[in-house]
Amino acid sequence: MQNRNGVRRLARVHMFFLLLAAIPDADARIVTYDRSRVTRVIKANETKTRYCYERQLLVNPILSGTVTAEFTIVASTGTVKHATATGVDPTVAKCIVDVISNLTFPVQPSARDTIRFSYPFLFGAVR
Repeated sequence: MQNRNGVRRLARVHMFFLLLAAIPDADARIVTYDRSRVTRVIKANETKTRYCYERQLLVNPILSGTVTAEFTIVASTGTVKHATATGVDPTVAKCIVDVISNLTFPVQPSARDTIRFSYPFLFGAVR
């Protein structure tokens, strides 16, 4: 039978080993691209993507839904290599592709030079 102190001690040891396992080797190269950086750039350009929706909303007042954009960033330059989008309306999707294609993301050199992202844009009437 374990007492409360013994259980706590096991929990601390377990956490210690998890932290050690997360530390990369000194010679290892990190190959991830921080998604929060991508989100920050997209949110900074939110007025452009919202304009895509609002322009088409004048044509179709009940337009609402999600546009899912998929794009590839070249990590060493921060440029968008390829972008597509689907959903809500083809005109809105095309406009969002144009916006994303012209964005520049933070440069993050990595072993894998291109990184693919999928980003949902939710559109709907404000009530």
